[in-house]
Amino acid sequence: MVKATELWPGKLVRINGLGATLRTVAVRHAPDADEFRHRLEEGHCYDHLLDGQLGQCMAESWHDDSYVVRTVEGHVASVPIENLEEFEPEPATSGGFDVAWPADDDSGAGFGVMVAQALGSQGYCVVQMFMGHEEQQEAMDVSSRVGELSEFKEELEVDFMGRDNYTKTKKLKPDDLEEEPSDALGQCERQLSQICMMVGPLTASLFGFETVGRSASFVRLRFANKAEADKLRPQPLEQDDIEDGAVSNHMRFVQSRKLAMLYMIDSDGGELWFHPKEGQEVMVPLVKNRVVIFRHDRMSYSYKPLGNSLALQSWIVRDVPGFQVQEVTGGGEEVDRVMDVEGPPRQEGRKFHIMSMNTRFPGEAIEPDKYWTMVSQCTDSVGEWPFLRFDSTLYYSDDGNAALQGKSYTHHGGFITNAQLTEFCNEAEAMSMSWNQRNSCEVSYEALWEAGWTRETLHGKHIGFYAGDVGSDWHSMTPFASMVAYNPDTTATAVSSAIVPARMSFIFNLIGPTMTFDTACSASLVATHHSYVNMINFWEWGMPCDGSVCGGTNTLASPGFVGNCAANMLSHIGRSFTFDRTADGYQRGEGTAYMFCKLTAGYKDGQDRLAVLAGSCANQDGRSASLTAPNGPSQQAVLRNSLHFAGIDPDAVTVVECHGTGTALGDPIEVGAVMAVMEGEREDPLPHTSAKSNIAHLESAAGIAGLLKCLVILLHSCATPNVHLRALNAHLESSGFPQLFEVELVHTELNSGYCGVSSFGFGGTNSRGDLYGKAIVGPSAKTALLPERIDVISIPCPRCMGDMCGRCGVAVPGFSMRRRHFCELVRDEFADYEICSNCYNGEFRYGSTIEDVAKCDPSYQICITGTWNAWSVAEEMEMVDDGVYVCAVELGDTKIEHFNLNIFQNSNNAIYPAVPEADPTIRIEGPDDRGQGKYWVIDARNEDVPSGTIYQIAFIWGDQKKEIKWEVMDEKPLFALGQEFRHSYSIIGSFNKWGLTEMRPGPTAGTWEVSFSIGPSCKEEFQFVRDRDESQTIYPAKPQTELAIVPVRGPDAWGSGKNWLVRGHKRDVVTVRLQLLNGQITVTVSGVSEEIVWRTTADESYHSYYFSGTFNGWTLTRMIPDETRRGVFTYPLTLMDTVELFQVVRDEDRQQTLHPTSSDALCGQDLVQGPDNQGAGLNWMILGEIGSLVEITVDPHHEDKRYLVSWKPVDHS
Repeated sequence: MVKATELWPGKLVRINGLGATLRTVAVRHAPDADEFRHRLEEGHCYDHLLDGQLGQCMAESWHDDSYVVRTVEGHVASVPIENLEEFEPEPATSGGFDVAWPADDDSGAGFGVMVAQALGSQGYCVVQMFMGHEEQQEAMDVSSRVGELSEFKEELEVDFMGRDNYTKTKKLKPDDLEEEPSDALGQCERQLSQICMMVGPLTASLFGFETVGRSASFVRLRFANKAEADKLRPQPLEQDDIEDGAVSNHMRFVQSRKLAMLYMIDSDGGELWFHPKEGQEVMVPLVKNRVVIFRHDRMSYSYKPLGNSLALQSWIVRDVPGFQVQEVTGGGEEVDRVMDVEGPPRQEGRKFHIMSMNTRFPGEAIEPDKYWTMVSQCTDSVGEWPFLRFDSTLYYSDDGNAALQGKSYTHHGGFITNAQLTEFCNEAEAMSMSWNQRNSCEVSYEALWEAGWTRETLHGKHIGFYAGDVGSDWHSMTPFASMVAYNPDTTATAVSSAIVPARMSFIFNLIGPTMTFDTACSASLVATHHSYVNMINFWEWGMPCDGSVCGGTNTLASPGFVGNCAANMLSHIGRSFTFDRTADGYQRGEGTAYMFCKLTAGYKDGQDRLAVLAGSCANQDGRSASLTAPNGPSQQAVLRNSLHFAGIDPDAVTVVECHGTGTALGDPIEVGAVMAVMEGEREDPLPHTSAKSNIAHLESAAGIAGLLKCLVILLHSCATPNVHLRALNAHLESSGFPQLFEVELVHTELNSGYCGVSSFGFGGTNSRGDLYGKAIVGPSAKTALLPERIDVISIPCPRCMGDMCGRCGVAVPGFSMRRRHFCELVRDEFADYEICSNCYNGEFRYGSTIEDVAKCDPSYQICITGTWNAWSVAEEMEMVDDGVYVCAVELGDTKIEHFNLNIFQNSNNAIYPAVPEADPTIRIEGPDDRGQGKYWVIDARNEDVPSGTIYQIAFIWGDQKKEIKWEVMDEKPLFALGQEFRHSYSIIGSFNKWGLTEMRPGPTAGTWEVSFSIGPSCKEEFQFVRDRDESQTIYPAKPQTELAIVPVRGPDAWGSGKNWLVRGHKRDVVTVRLQLLNGQITVTVSGVSEEIVWRTTADESYHSYYFSGTFNGWTLTRMIPDETRRGVFTYPLTLMDTVELFQVVRDEDRQQTLHPTSSDALCGQDLVQGPDNQGAGLNWMILGEIGSLVEITVDPHHEDKRYLVSWKPVDHS
């Protein structure tokens, strides 16, 4: 007997000593004490003998000394307290249970915690339910009326139904929480949903995964006999099943299932066996009216019921992560098919990508979108001379003989406003600096900013600047400006066209080529052509090139119209009437436009680009009718050569942007040249457009204005109308060729295309550019992928970082048969699919891997090149067995070496790791031309071996995969790579304008020295470069370092902006000594007030790590080197809140942030990304109780790249 004070809702009791029946109500009709009393008063009750039954207290009864109790047999009664005994259930393995169903709604949270605790401690939890026999029978009857039996394939059944399944299954519809259950089976379904809602919120903090709900339930009924079992035996997988997605869907289930729930509604007994991946098997007796919840992600099971049985099974699932596409590979046609692009296939390989652009044109076209709006709406942006620019009464006359009077016969032009001309400049600067210089600086910087550059990131970059500029008429203004604001230091540079690009390079310390082109009207397109050619040369020569800025500028600072009118070059009517019969000359205009371009083969650049300059060419008329007369054959040649450069046929051109000055002779010659090159049949009309009808002739900026008009045409897949076109020029020859001179916006009915522009200088220099682009805005835009057209969706394997199928985990080699991949590779029941099939060491139940068709040929010469010889030559490795190649390498003075492989000394047949800075565990790719920047690293700085140690590198090219390994050689070979090579060290700094100055050998081995004088600023910055390779920079851990406690870093590629700083008097001579001894680097500066020495850290931690998060206000807190594991860092963190967010920062440099790939990532959920500066908003999330202690660990060499950053709870002790 228990006391009343010892009873509470949820207390388990046994009823004894009644000796008579009590009035009872079925549990399903009395969910709480109030409803029970109401049922009794209404007479909806029955008498039942409850002696010996197990029950659960619900609430105090209205009868004195009684308590409302519900029994496991499904009865609710008011029982005298004297007939209640305290009950403690047996362990589940002995037929008992762990937790009882909550007595009321307020107990749900506690119930969830108890279930989660049991799952955490033993992997399963048995829950006692409360259901009467009538409800159980009703559930059995309802289940017999459920539709067709569910069928599982033989190879897949075990993952659903467990081992040795002897039940048939029927799948139910998902539980609709908006509706009340209509029968007993539906009520059981609802209870499973409630378990999911009570336990699900706890899984993230306790088990490391977030749940999103539960699956639809299966009804499980025992086979009636062996004959039925044989008849319903699962059938094996067939190819049709695979192509229908049976295995792929199954993988999604396996990856999402976390907790299985098995509700034994009715049972005559039996056993439920758990088969954990590690540890002893456990048996739980099958007892009706119970739910068993278990970690299906950690264990398999066997469900073995006896006699009649009915079970309901469902799984609490996590969300299977979706895919954010980072790269689409394949041929141009295949990729366009995936994106449903109609039009010419994309340009592939190393191309001249236009990454950004900016404009400042008449018609307020001060950015590309406004430029498109203006030209697409057939806008005439030409107006009268601005009064603030010059007085028209002095320079213009409407007299027919104006030119003879020394005046202009036109007073119109394409002008940008005065506000734009003086933007960002003070009055004194405006008085001296030419408008072309100022506009070029402003517009080009805006283009760079649009491409992601900032003043800080531009510093010291190899970015070229190519400007077309014929002068701004500013020379005539200089005398007047000089009278007001003469400055001898700026006047000469203020008017020089050569300074237009140079000023930008000076401001931002750009060290690429700087050139000005004056070929009259073709200047800016010629500048763009030379930018393209130069970048190709730099790539071929292996020279650094971070991109180029190219374009042109033109401003009308003085009434230079007078001279043009004297030559009768300008239109008398005041417009450029391109293609129109009234064409009588061009109209002058001003404007500036620049674009930032890169020559790369990178996928991201290919995705971020606006368009590709596919073809480019420049030539000269030579001797023609006159010096200034247009030359049709030369125009044909430049057009034809540009198309040949692009690798396309003439009929691939979608739209033609003409030079179209609006002269009676020039326009017909240009159109005739286009016809001659486009000869042959053409299915679609070829639209002809010209920006000069909108914004006039921008002279030196005309070419870039036309090129960027091509770009916006391609981005919208629409040809723009020509302004003032009413009747075609009678000299235009268009018979037999489908030309279109459009007067309204014309849709090309394509999603991609080519659009080219020609530009002709009046001195005979012609240029042509052909762009390829796809529509990314408007109704023709195609930016989404069609999943059904994708052959395979691959993700990086967290161990080897090679590609694997995102569903079945099969390794996807770089060279495989081009065909649609269907998931078929099924692993054993304990395996997960989060690592690739190459890294997986278990058995496969079904399927085969994807064959790598790149096989080793015995005739191949496998060559190796690396930092031991400054990448200068690729040496042949020795073949010691079929597919096995070896060589010996000497470890250099830095104790770190980089290398990769190739075939026949050809870098286009490179063999390389899947990621940069790789160890032997990383997947090997190639042979192909995509290995740039990817190499293996032998890093012995944390090993007890000296410089000069000989390593043997072994490369094994097997049938299924390639492997590489290296180890210290016990016996010294006769020859090792790098033994005879002498490394060089250079200093780079402010004193030599950030050029490379080679250092001389010092007085002792392993030292290098250099001396320099301190400049007028009384301070100088510097760092070092090994073998003239910027990826081997030696630098301090912090920018502008003067303190000796700051450690030395490198050699690596992370030294940008981090320099040593030395101060002194002007012309003081400073000597800098660099010493390398067994990987330890010492930098000494002498010649100043006192000698300063910097060293690598004494604890051999070649990097330091900091965490930054909500718990420290996003400041940096240094992590502690692990004394037992070299290179590992930890930090014990006490949680200040139940949710904490953080990132990891290397070397106190937020440009070197480690972060997950998604926001609010749990431990091990995502691959660790970085170090980089792309982590904004991407944080790890720690969940736990306030005051609890977790240990954050950074292990840069962890084999699983999801756990380079991890954490775990630890005891406060």
